[in-house]
Amino acid sequence: MPRSEAPVLSLKPTPLRNVGGGGKIETVDSVHITRLSVPRVYVLDNYHRQRHQHHQYYAPGQVSARDDPDIPFDPAEPLLRAPDPAEHLVLDCEYVIEPHETGFVLKWLHNDVPIYQWIPPHRSPSSLNRMRDHVNRTFTVGNEAMHKHRALALMHPSQDFAGKYSCSVHTYQSFDIKSADLFIIVPESGFVLKYHRNLNDLVTLVCSVYGIFPAPELSLWINDYRLENGTVYEIPVADGLYDSSVSVQLVLYESLQPDDVIKCMLAVPGTEYRRAKETVFPSSSAVAGTASSKDAVRPQIPSVIRLRPTASSTRVLTVQQSNAVDSDEIMNVLDFKELLNENLLYNSGTTRLGKHARLSFGDQILKTD
Repeated sequence: MPRSEAPVLSLKPTPLRNVGGGGKIETVDSVHITRLSVPRVYVLDNYHRQRHQHHQYYAPGQVSARDDPDIPFDPAEPLLRAPDPAEHLVLDCEYVIEPHETGFVLKWLHNDVPIYQWIPPHRSPSSLNRMRDHVNRTFTVGNEAMHKHRALALMHPSQDFAGKYSCSVHTYQSFDIKSADLFIIVPESGFVLKYHRNLNDLVTLVCSVYGIFPAPELSLWINDYRLENGTVYEIPVADGLYDSSVSVQLVLYESLQPDDVIKCMLAVPGTEYRRAKETVFPSSSAVAGTASSKDAVRPQIPSVIRLRPTASSTRVLTVQQSNAVDSDEIMNVLDFKELLNENLLYNSGTTRLGKHARLSFGDQILKTD
């Protein structure tokens, strides 16, 4: 008697077919995904507020803050809003199972690593590997027995969730898979644009951003012109976030005029995430008292290049150190330590400049230990 063979799982997806180019879709006799819903960009708007809440303690049965030495407590405002329910990032995968197909299995993968599996109708979903504690296995979409647990609901999303997500559907007879990339953005906790009037009619422009993910692109503008050859600083800080800044030194009345509009543009590469800060440089009457003598010796600094807005720009990555000091003392933009100590107004984390820090002036990159 010939031995019966086990069903073979086909690894080749069978797509829908357009018949004759007339828009008519031919029915495909296999399991297939009809729609994959993965947001291209997901912004963690509550990230910094939730991070702050981790420093607060709650007594049983009440929502008033208890004493925490790191957080000021105002007894006049004892009540705090209870923490929000867990934030969910929901990815959906719609599919069709042909009536004759058996042995259906749904899987979700993150960067090609399985993180979720469901074998309906009698088995509950299971979470796998590094996202085990972040998957809500009770989340449902509708009530259909073969579809209700198809979505991947991720609780407390973080920047680690960025990457490629794939949904695969299997039966004993066929197989299909679709993938999409997801960008995660942690918005900045601080965004500052300021200028310093220094000696010898020199003006230093500094734009800084704190606690953002991924590393941003910053650019300085005067009116409608972008300033090139600025010095950019970038440093990883706590929890995988970044502090970054761009600075440039200008000669007053040559590269910068009174009443010019100074603008800083923040962009996250590969996304439509954009932010802007702007201010107006004071008129001559507002700064006349600090003007230097005509006979003063002016240090030689590179000339500033003004460019019309273009579709592409050159990015120079360097480093910046974070501290809580803010002073109005005169600084030399070419002095690395002075710039780091004076530049930042916010502290996005208790970090130190480490072996990954790097500083760039033009094309020269200096590493620090």
